[in-house]
Amino acid sequence: MASFNVSVGAWTDSPDSDAPLYSGGSFHTTSAQGASATFQFNGTGIWLFGAKRPNYGNFTITVDGKTFAGNAQNPTAIFEQLLGGISELQMGLHTVVLTNTGSHASLDLDSLMFETQVGNPGASVTDNIVDDSNPAWKYLPSASTWAVNKLQGTIQNGIHFTQTGGAQAQLTFTGDAVALFGTVSPDHANFTVSVDGKTQSLDGGSNGIVRELHIKLLTFVQFFSNQFGPGQHTLIVTADPDEPGKQNTGRFMDVDAVTVWSANGGTPVSGSSSASPNPTSAPSSSAISVSQTTSSSQTATPGAASSNSSSATATGMAIGITIAALVGVFLVVLLIFILRRRNKLKQKKFMYVAPSPRLPIQKPDPEDGFTGYKRQTSPRRRAPREVERCLDPALSLAIMMLTAMRTPEPAPPPTPSGFPKVL
Repeated sequence: MASFNVSVGAWTDSPDSDAPLYSGGSFHTTSAQGASATFQFNGTGIWLFGAKRPNYGNFTITVDGKTFAGNAQNPTAIFEQLLGGISELQMGLHTVVLTNTGSHASLDLDSLMFETQVGNPGASVTDNIVDDSNPAWKYLPSASTWAVNKLQGTIQNGIHFTQTGGAQAQLTFTGDAVALFGTVSPDHANFTVSVDGKTQSLDGGSNGIVRELHIKLLTFVQFFSNQFGPGQHTLIVTADPDEPGKQNTGRFMDVDAVTVWSANGGTPVSGSSSASPNPTSAPSSSAISVSQTTSSSQTATPGAASSNSSSATATGMAIGITIAALVGVFLVVLLIFILRRRNKLKQKKFMYVAPSPRLPIQKPDPEDGFTGYKRQTSPRRRAPREVERCLDPALSLAIMMLTAMRTPEPAPPPTPSGFPKVL
């Protein structure tokens, strides 16, 4: 499951007019040295984004216990910048901590993006959005404990909400992964999300976590899980579980939609499954890339995943060298064949071009009448050298062969004496 926590009191939600310049129109910022934000996810990579400003300073990003340093200072304010990221982790559960280490310096966190696997490697993945208005949802203990808010900006411009402690929204779905979307606000209650009985507690936005309403669109996730494998599953969202059965608590919980991902095909990995990922305590290959101005990013020790990649690369290089060698031999043989044929053609002093036979109907000669061909008294002439130079050697050879195979042209019949002239 994915979860996000910040140290309460040390971070402030979207405090200035620059909020629209951040993704989703919100961010969290801190000026307290040592303030941290923690994110836990099941996947293979993660990237953290924030702003860089003149009064910002040093920070660290820790992935599964390994720490890397960065700096967020910039002469002018720039937004949605990559603070740091890591990829090619072993598929499993990982923990990332962003910490402000600068003295009398600030830091903010805009958003984060994580990479995960759904289904087997190479599988085709489809997604399906189930809106809160879909009849597949069940609202408990009764429909009267829930209401609909036609809130603009939400999915299909509407959400279901409740103020009853312990009220539940239940959905049975078939797939490999699920994400929940809703809103957070200072007047929202805490809630829990469970999939097939595995429960996680989440903060709805009270206790200073946020200072205004934030609408979570499809690119912003309240809850995500892909740890249950394929098949049919049950998702249960429970409002304000600390006050079960209490009406009008004054704190809300809402449901906007879920997205369900389903995987088909792919190649199963030996010794692992999507339902039981193998957790790792360290990056399995080249480690975190930290955006900074003072030093270069560090590299963690490669693990088994990187050695498998190296062997695959070596095999690919061997195949490529073999193919290149065969192509080179073919080109050498072809070049020798062309040169030998050109040398033979140079031994020919000239080339004859066979004349096309002329039919009487094409050019009747008044002197000879219409009885036959006009007598040819001039010898055949050699083709101009310009033609020989323009002809490709292979084409010249083909013309010579066709000329040699042509049946000799018959001699024209003699012109009968005394044939009357046509005036």
